[in-house]
Amino acid sequence: MVPHAFCRCRHASGFSLIEVTLALGVFAFAILGLMGMIPIALQTHRDAKNETVLSQIKQRLAAEALLTDGAQLANLSTDEKKFDVEGRELIGTSENEVVYRARIALEPFRTPGTALTNSSLQRVVFYALQDPAGNLISNAPPSGSILVSRAEDAQALTP
Repeated sequence: MVPHAFCRCRHASGFSLIEVTLALGVFAFAILGLMGMIPIALQTHRDAKNETVLSQIKQRLAAEALLTDGAQLANLSTDEKKFDVEGRELIGTSENEVVYRARIALEPFRTPGTALTNSSLQRVVFYALQDPAGNLISNAPPSGSILVSRAEDAQALTP
């Protein structure tokens, strides 16, 4: 009989070198996959932030147009407004801080499906985009629009 002290046990605890190497390989593969998703996540975050700020700017322009008397609407459409990275309007600051630009244009309201214009309504069109240099705002597509009553009609409705 073989003494117990010299017996080799096959039930040793712990991991073998091959098991540890395979586990590290699987872990590294998973980490590389996650690292590859970071640039996509950052771009998605930037796009979402830009859309949020542009929406806030359009809401501000719409509120300003709705609160302005119809006779004064023409004054709104002459100015280009400038906004910082958080959507705050910049007045009298340097061009270095400008991230977004917006403007308002007035158009006659056309009845959908026809070429007829409605003289009692006016369309206020908003143009807002991320344009720090100011090169694109003149050719930008409309960002949104609202309908407002003309001044003479609004005065005729009040008692």
